[in-house]
Amino acid sequence: MTLGKTANGVTVHDRYNSHNHIAASLVKEALAKIEMPAEMDYAVLEVEMGRIVGKCNLVKTGIDDIIVYAKRPNRNGWTAFVKDRQPIDCSSVVVILKRVAINELVLITSWIGKRSPHEPWDPKATKESLPFWRTHAIVWGTEEVLVETATTMCPW
Repeated sequence: MTLGKTANGVTVHDRYNSHNHIAASLVKEALAKIEMPAEMDYAVLEVEMGRIVGKCNLVKTGIDDIIVYAKRPNRNGWTAFVKDRQPIDCSSVVVILKRVAINELVLITSWIGKRSPHEPWDPKATKESLPFWRTHAIVWGTEEVLVETATTMCPW
């Protein structure tokens, strides 16, 4: 399915196992603000939309927060979640794009929020991943989880 075009005319398709977390109309609007250089094969892009576009469910955590870890469907590791918090207003979206042809990209994932490091279990994790995910978490109840995997013990 075609989602839209970038500002420089590159067609973007959804993939069959997409992790798209936002409405197609918002993805299309964000794509229209992106210039994807021909030499770039993969990009993680934070797009400022200029207005509140939704709620970000990834929040900074503190010492008093209740943190649990659980696996999400189709993920290989545990994600940090925070209980008793609410998502926050956000004016940006993140899109991850992969080039499949000169004038074609595929959407790997998208979400309302800010760019963040890969989770510590991810093969693409960097040295920023662990410190970030020790101080940030997804609001419990905003993402589907495999409840039987929930634990309060940090798995990473």
